[in-house]
Parts: sequence; structure tokens; C-alpha cells
Amino acid sequence: MSGHRKPQSRPPQTGGPVCARPAPAHRAGTGRGARLSVASSERLRWQALDTQRRDRLRSLMFQIFDRYHVGFDQVTFESSLLGSRNCIVHLLYATDRALVGFVACQFSIVSEATSRHGVFSAAVYIDTAFKGGSTAALCGLREALRVRCRYPSLPLAYLAIALSPAPYHLYATTMPRVYPSRRGHSGEPPQRVARVMRTALAARGWAHVGDDPWCISTPLRCRDASWVRRSRTLSESEEAQYYAARVPGWASAGHALAVWIPLDLSNILGAIWRLAATRLRRQ
Repeated sequence: MSGHRKPQSRPPQTGGPVCARPAPAHRAGTGRGARLSVASSERLRWQALDTQRRDRLRSLMFQIFDRYHVGFDQVTFESSLLGSRNCIVHLLYATDRALVGFVACQFSIVSEATSRHGVFSAAVYIDTAFKGGSTAALCGLREALRVRCRYPSLPLAYLAIALSPAPYHLYATTMPRVYPSRRGHSGEPPQRVARVMRTALAARGWAHVGDDPWCISTPLRCRDASWVRRSRTLSESEEAQYYAARVPGWASAGHALAVWIPLDLSNILGAIWRLAATRLRRQ
């Protein structure tokens, strides 16, 4: 998850899955066995949808989200992940057009001292029976490029709220520069970046935990962390290990890591090159 706004109007409640149609048994999100591939995607402007389709999609998307976290009902889910007027959603489909994941992108402008910064966010959730990290990353990068072209001179970055090692692994292995990072050329955010991060996090209502300014408290709890332990990719990932050491309360206490990714042209093109190279190796 990334870019969530902390709900202000009402306390979060545990919400069970409410789906427009039952999820097939083989998509129960157990993560066991060989994972299937995401077959296609669809780009939508959330606020432009008619009420009937938006209600149906919210139920389907919430079922996927609810497999990961306890703490939101459908109303809070929509206000936090889909609430902005400029929200763009990429729906991820299986070969039979069943919805198996989504990327929800939002954008805002943050003022800090005498400067303005564009803050992009993208919440990514994919059924653990499917592999679609690269597809989701490309969806997010395409939206980031659209924002970059719309605001060519505005400093722009991606603010993520990583609730588990999985999204942090994706960010750190896709983007050349990520803050904070175990890598020497990234490391802790520079002072100017740290100021903007603190302003953006305060505007979204997130409070940090302990002495680490980038470890934050959220109202969400991990429903089942066993899928992380079953993942060979994550168990072998130094990025995932770095995250787990930095955010020991991610699975039980609802803690997360705020991540800042510069969206300058070199970082975006570097990420696209990495994704293309990964796909070529898999062919």
C-alpha cells in the first residue's frame, strides 16, 4: 500500500469481503504453488464512473485489499485509496477477465517553505495467487510520466506507505533511487527531501513511531503475514530483510515505512530499463 490518507471522519472498522461475485477457490490468495500471470489491465478515471459500476468495482477491489489487512471497511477503503478527484485506477485481470488486482494512483501538490512539490502515490494490491508486480509497476510509471509531462518544471516524487516487505522490495528493486534505503547512493533522505516528506506525511495525518521519522503508525493490521514467509522472492531479498529490520512491527502493530522516490527523468527511465531487462530475462 502507498499514499493512503489517514481517515479523519470516523474510526476504522474491520470490514469483511463484500464481492459482486464470489472469488473462485483457486484465487483465495493463499500464495501456494505456481502463481498465475496477470493477463491484461484497464485504465479508469474513478470519479468518472457511474454509481453502479463504481459500487461493483469497489466491492471487488475491497475483497482483494481485505485479504491483506484488518482495519478498514469499504467506506474508509474508498475514502483513503480512491478519494481524490484525480484518482486513476488500473484494474488487473486474469485471462477470464476476473479482477485479480488494482493500482490506485493519486496526485497532490505540497507547499513547503517557499517551494512547491508534486507528490504522487499509487496503492498496489494483487491477489497473492497471481504475479503482477512488473505490470503494476509499469502502470504506476505510466501515470507518473503523465504527471511529469503535465508539470515539467515541478519537483515530483512518489510518496509510498509500505505496509509490508513486499511493496518495499518492489520499489527498491525497480527504482534506482529510493529513500530510505540500505544502498549507499540512496540511504537516508537528504535534508531538503526530509523536510518535504515530513510536511506531506503531516498533511495526510500519519504520525511516526519512536525515534525513526519514517516508521509510521497506521490503523491497519496485517491479516495474515504467512504469505510473506512463504514467498521465496521475499525470503531471499536483502531489501525485504532491510525493511523487516527497520519496521519490526509491520505484521503485528500496524507499522509501516514512509518511502520517497524521486520522479525525475533519470529515475523513471532507469526503472523502465530495469523492468524491461527483467521481462527479457524471463522470456
